[in-house]
Amino acid sequence: MELNIPDDEGDSPLLAAVSRGKAIITKALLDAGADCNQVNLDGQTPLMVGLSNLDDSREALEVLLSRPRGFDFFIRDNSGRHILHYLMENAGRVTLELFSTIEMVGVSAEDRDNSGKTPRDILTDRMNGCRCCFPYSWTRAGMKEAFDSFLDRVEGTSRISLVDSEDGADDDDDEFYDTSETLPSV
Repeated sequence: MELNIPDDEGDSPLLAAVSRGKAIITKALLDAGADCNQVNLDGQTPLMVGLSNLDDSREALEVLLSRPRGFDFFIRDNSGRHILHYLMENAGRVTLELFSTIEMVGVSAEDRDNSGKTPRDILTDRMNGCRCCFPYSWTRAGMKEAFDSFLDRVEGTSRISLVDSEDGADDDDDEFYDTSETLPSV
């Protein structure tokens, strides 16, 4: 059986499983040797699709990331975006922590998409954009610091620490969440 034959929309079975949040199917396809870099008609990899649809894809994305098998982080979609563009547009604390364990050496936060935006530009737009895109518990300074630290680590210039402050205690003011996480009540 061929694991990588796309459907009419250009989605491979792995890409479809990730986009629909089917963690068990994602695991089975990876175990059988599915191509984790195969792109759809929009040029998106399973990682990109998972990040675009975090509310539905979180568990499948976690399975995908728990089994790194030669991800090509240099792949660009039809808009010229690579994985860092998707992370800056969609990720929160938990997703950023998942990606912080994966080596993405060489991918640059200064790479521009077809509209001229870098991942850092996308982060800035996200921070300045609609407040409804962010849970109220995020602080702009904490979010920017965590994402900038992540981008710096990817570029090999610093280490990332998302949980503890310098004194070792959790810094509740800098806490932020993925949009699909349960938020504290006010």
